[in-house]
Amino acid sequence: MQPYFMPYLGYFQLIESVDQFVIYDDVEYTKRGWINRNRILSSNGWDYFTIPLVKDSDYEKIGSRTISSDFVLNGRRSILRKIEGVYRKAPYYGSVISVIESIIMYDEISLFRYVMHSILEISNWLELNCQFVVSSSLDLDSSCKGSDRVLEICSRTGASHYHNPIGGVSLYERDRFLDNAINLRFLKPEGIVYPQFQNEFEPSLSILDVMMFNSKDEIQNGLIKRYTLI
Repeated sequence: MQPYFMPYLGYFQLIESVDQFVIYDDVEYTKRGWINRNRILSSNGWDYFTIPLVKDSDYEKIGSRTISSDFVLNGRRSILRKIEGVYRKAPYYGSVISVIESIIMYDEISLFRYVMHSILEISNWLELNCQFVVSSSLDLDSSCKGSDRVLEICSRTGASHYHNPIGGVSLYERDRFLDNAINLRFLKPEGIVYPQFQNEFEPSLSILDVMMFNSKDEIQNGLIKRYTLI
């Protein structure tokens, strides 16, 4: 998977389901994706929070992108104020805001390392037993794309199974993986609904929203396990 900044619950469900989780740092940065932004509640339903980047070529790899100096000087505090304004009356704000603050205030200008830190910190908080692997450490064939690249990763890591989000059904063929002795499974999240103040429920927000409205135990032993592998 690409690294996403404080991603939604489904990302951590995928982490929970595997022994090794490979994070891409050597693929092209995707504009308007989830690498450097995510969503939280707002008075209008939801709103983005974003990590601004130094302007660079659209073809630069994720591992080469740099966070803007303005974000380091001012933007991090601005995001924290935004989160406080939305969530300070949420039931678990007091118990999780220190984790969120340690993520946002992390002293790093590399986009990849900053975003990966958010994934590692929340995975540690959730006590997920998973080994994280950075894709560039696998010395992959740069000409491999799509299924070929995934199969090479499986080979380099000694995998017998490969889990992908349900959206991958249209991208990957099960028989192709079986021909390479890999059992391909797709993770399908179950319906996740929980109280968000008196608002109509907004799905698939950043994991920080889940943490604000649900206890650690409810997430660890309930919400994060609500998926099916098909």
